[in-house]
Formats: sequence, structure tokens, C-alpha cells
Amino acid sequence: MAMAVPSVATNVGDVAELIADTGLLVPSGNPQALAEAWGKLLSIQSSERLAMGQAARERIRQHFSLEAMVARYNSVYEEIAQED
Repeated sequence: MAMAVPSVATNVGDVAELIADTGLLVPSGNPQALAEAWGKLLSIQSSERLAMGQAARERIRQHFSLEAMVARYNSVYEEIAQED
């Protein structure tokens, strides 16, 4: 995603939160669904794939970059410090 490539992934753990609408999710343990999702991704217009990839990159930058994660940790630490 950080490389502006749309993803196809199994819906396990927090993957749905990570990908959101920037890629395709399939049920875990379903290789047929995984193959079909890759086929779907490959069959869409290249401009749409590029747009999905750019959206994925932006999602990572906004929500999961080092800066975003540091800000989240700082927020948690400040919240804990205020509880004392």
C-alpha cells in the first residue's frame, strides 16, 4: 500500500481497518475467493487501479506513517499521565 499498489488480502485481524476501501478483502481460508479478487483487480481499468493504489498510499501516509503512530502513542501517554 505504501508503494501505491492496491491490495488483495484475507479478512483477518485488523486487515479490514488497514485496507478500508483501497483494496479487496476476501474471507480467510478461501483460495477461490482470493483468486477471483485478483482477477477482478486485474480486470478493472488501469486508471482505476492507479487511483486505488494512490488512495492506499494516502491511507498509509495519513493513518499508519511513523509520524501518525508517534502522534497516537503521544496521545495515549498524555491520557495516561492525566489520569494520575
